[in-house]
Amino acid sequence: GGGGGVGARAAPRGGASPPLPATTEMETQTDGVALDADALMFQRMSEDVLHSEGLSSRLLLMERSLQQGRYHGRHLEYRNHPSANPKSALERLAESMSLDDELGSAGEAELARSVSSSNVMDDFDSMGSPKPAGDDASNMEGSAAATEKTDGDGAGTSSGAKMLDMLWKHECVLTSNRSVSCMAYSKGNPDVLAVGYGEFYFDDQNGGAVLFWSLRNPEFPERIIEVDVGVTAIDFSSRNPSYVAIGLYNGAIQVYDTRSKAEVPMTMSGMGCGLSLGAPVLESQAVEGQQHMEPVWQLKWTDRGERGEVLVSISTDGRVLEWSLKKGLSVSPLMELKRYGDTEGVISRTASGLCLDFPRDDASIYFAGTEDGHIHKCSCSYNEAYLESYTGHEGPVYRIATSPFDANTFLSCSADWTVKIWHDRRSTHVINFHTVNLSEVVNDVAWSPFLPCLFASVTGDGRVEVWDFEASPHDPISTLYVDSVPDPAWLKKQEEEKLKASHIGANGDRSLPGTRQTNRTATTYDSAGGRRPRTEEGKKEEAPLIKPALTCLAFSDNAPILAVGDAHGGVSIFRLGGDVGASHAKSKHASVLGESELEQVQKRVQRAMFQQEDDGEA
Repeated sequence: GGGGGVGARAAPRGGASPPLPATTEMETQTDGVALDADALMFQRMSEDVLHSEGLSSRLLLMERSLQQGRYHGRHLEYRNHPSANPKSALERLAESMSLDDELGSAGEAELARSVSSSNVMDDFDSMGSPKPAGDDASNMEGSAAATEKTDGDGAGTSSGAKMLDMLWKHECVLTSNRSVSCMAYSKGNPDVLAVGYGEFYFDDQNGGAVLFWSLRNPEFPERIIEVDVGVTAIDFSSRNPSYVAIGLYNGAIQVYDTRSKAEVPMTMSGMGCGLSLGAPVLESQAVEGQQHMEPVWQLKWTDRGERGEVLVSISTDGRVLEWSLKKGLSVSPLMELKRYGDTEGVISRTASGLCLDFPRDDASIYFAGTEDGHIHKCSCSYNEAYLESYTGHEGPVYRIATSPFDANTFLSCSADWTVKIWHDRRSTHVINFHTVNLSEVVNDVAWSPFLPCLFASVTGDGRVEVWDFEASPHDPISTLYVDSVPDPAWLKKQEEEKLKASHIGANGDRSLPGTRQTNRTATTYDSAGGRRPRTEEGKKEEAPLIKPALTCLAFSDNAPILAVGDAHGGVSIFRLGGDVGASHAKSKHASVLGESELEQVQKRVQRAMFQQEDDGEA
């Protein structure tokens, strides 16, 4: 018989092979084709299942369920709700049902498991994923590493609970080696935080992205936008909350619809594919006069009433532009910023714009901050001259933030290490905020939308400062330093040396340049000027740790939350605690205050501001 052909079958276990019929060449080929077809069919079925929408949605649901279980306690803190205590819940249940004698230890354990959802993830956490603390905030990994200073050294005071408690940190493989450049909470869903990633310098440009982070999964974004250059500005529309506008380093502006879902390949960090928003629904034209010629450092949606909502952008090319969405993305100039003061000997008469903001309930005027340290009040209907100019900063103005409670009051922060508060009818600042031991740039400042005299700022040396000028203009009420990270410049240099060494080795030359010192003799210093221990030969040298520069921040509109971005791609989520957290829970959002309530709050802001000015002069 032809037992060696393709059609042969294995002998039954424990018995002899039965006689097999002769297999013709045609039968062998046919059977082989059949086997190939079966394999091909199985492969296609597998691909259909793996790429099916049903499987994807079920996996997404499972992932969110697991994440909500892991972060349940932190989500309660985010909402400012007290955490459930399984033991007290069991006791109340037993008392109400008179089951003290009947409820055994097994029943208690079962009920405890049903009440506390964080325990089901213990096995998963042991696999190496970062482990949240559940209901115990003090054990949160990463929270303990962030240091809050609450007494002495000009760092403010605090009573009771910590003023800033880190809940989690938004970061993943997609954010590595990227700087957080801007962020904005969605106006339609305040639980969604859009974060822009991009570098601030031309030589560092390596593409940009926008990641949409949600409470449902703090460890990976819900939606992703990829662009070829860095993202420098972002803002959500109020009339159309699904619309998000971004400004780019090359001067372009794009508008995306977050409702769109396009399965497209993702190139970020070599990832395969993911849920991307795809192409923008609107985009500026890359021709002279139709878009900015330099980076767009800020853009804002503003309501023009019957004209609808428009975008206003500012750039270091010195122009403020207005973008209408009625016919594509059409542009019209609002202002060409001119240098203020003594311009003798200046090559260019154009001032570079860095930031802008509109006062509460007034879309006809705006404040623009410039690279030369001046702030200008401008009209949207008159572009020949400034309405008012404000002097006081000695470096570039990086952010202007108008008060959500008082249209006449605004904040500014600068490279001159200070934050200043202004009244729009005075050409000089009312209060200057500067911590004694701060000698770094203040990159961003933001008002609390619930507490009228409270604001926060972030600095280039890795600190978050919370100020209440009603309490004191001299010291922040809380200062927190974020976790240290390995020095990226040192890591980059090590990688370059490895590549250089491997290239030399490939050419047969094992020697390194004569100026290179060995590990045994080299003396190294960290970026802060401190000496690091010499590394013994044979041991791997560790990277020096530095405090990452903090680049931007944003207050949540529906919770006592402050989001802080850094230069290494991380977004830390902090909960406001202590007296500030308690006051937050009793306060209304600025947008829902009635006319009489708003008037009282405005008087409170003015009284606190000018009282502190008088105290400072005294």
